[in-house]
Amino acid sequence: MATAKERHPQIYIERNEDPRTRRRTMLMEVLSMGYSRTGTMTMKAALEILGIPTWHWVTMAENPPDLAMWAEAIEAKFNPASGKQPFGRSEFDNLLGYWGACTDQPSVLFVEEL
Repeated sequence: MATAKERHPQIYIERNEDPRTRRRTMLMEVLSMGYSRTGTMTMKAALEILGIPTWHWVTMAENPPDLAMWAEAIEAKFNPASGKQPFGRSEFDNLLGYWGACTDQPSVLFVEEL
């Protein structure tokens, strides 16, 4: 059986891609909103066995610019004095558009928005 990396090579390559240029290419099917160290990596592995590419904290290692955009989302939500607009569907589509599921930090901080 092919691994998730073999089935979805587009999400396993190291890149330096500006997340704001992305568009949703896959329907979000699963929100597994678990905090770190609560089995989220196992959930990622299970969902990928089922054929659903899954965003997880470790995904940012493949595209470091994502970290800056997540930091902006966190600041906008939890520091209203920053004057930044809270993220909406468009911004989350930019961040999570390549994945059909998400789990772990920081996505778990945005349950209502997702």
